[in-house]
Order: sequence, then structure tokens, then C-alpha cells
Amino acid sequence: APGRRPPRRGGGARLVKWLIVGAVFVLAGLPAVDAVNGAIKTEGTCKVVRGIDDDTVDLWCGGAELDRARLTGFDTAEIFSPQCLSERVTGLRGLWALKVELLSASTIRVSGDRRDRYDRRLVALRVDGTPLATRMIDRGVARAYSGGRRAPWCS
Repeated sequence: APGRRPPRRGGGARLVKWLIVGAVFVLAGLPAVDAVNGAIKTEGTCKVVRGIDDDTVDLWCGGAELDRARLTGFDTAEIFSPQCLSERVTGLRGLWALKVELLSASTIRVSGDRRDRYDRRLVALRVDGTPLATRMIDRGVARAYSGGRRAPWCS
């Protein structure tokens, strides 16, 4: 028929290429966004540089190296060594909840100077004046925790 264009070839391959480029950009860009966000919004001497999992972050406290910190006041599901699939899913939801809390915060305050048996700092975060533990528990991705034996995440 006159005026009709022939169908385009290779559209699916082009879409796959752009999806791959987009995924690489997101994965490479998120750590940089975390670092800039933490440097700008964190009050005090230690800056939150990166969320490792739902209850662990890396801090930069002015030294040459990053300092790994365990967030206190709550327990979250494991991402790296889950006992079941639902624990991993809950852990991943918690990681994204942590990232959303940190990215949407106006201010982040780090407090605490004790260390755990793995030599991680034990710190509490306050996001816009509210304990991060409260926010994570309210989102349903964490449980209150103050030490001792942890309850399992798998039923």
C-alpha cells in the first residue's frame, strides 16, 4: 500500500541493549549516589557512605579507610546467608527501605562508639530526628532488637 513504511528490523535487540546499559548505569551509579547523599546530609564527624545490607552501613569518619558499622535498635533478615527464600526477599526489601530512608532524609545523625565482636562500630542512626530503627520496624522490614539471641526469619 502506498505510504506504508516497511517494518523496522532489530528493534528487540536495540531494546535489550538499552536495558543492559540502563542496568549497568543504575548498578554503577547507586554507590556514588549513596556516598554523595551521606556526605551532604550526615551531621557530625562520621558520614554514612553506603548501605551494605539492611542493618549495616559503611561510614567515613575522616580517616583513610571506611569503617563498617552495625545499626543498632533493630534486627533484619539476612541477605547474604538466608535460611529460606522469604528471608532473602525480606532482607532485600529491607535494604531498599534503608536506601529510601537515607535518600529521602533531610538530615542523618550517627551516634555510638562501641564495637562488636567483628570490630564493626555499633551505631544508631536518626533520620530527620526519628530513630531509623523505628522507621524500619514501622515499614515491616525489621524487628526491635537490643542484643542476645535473635528470632529466626523463616517459619
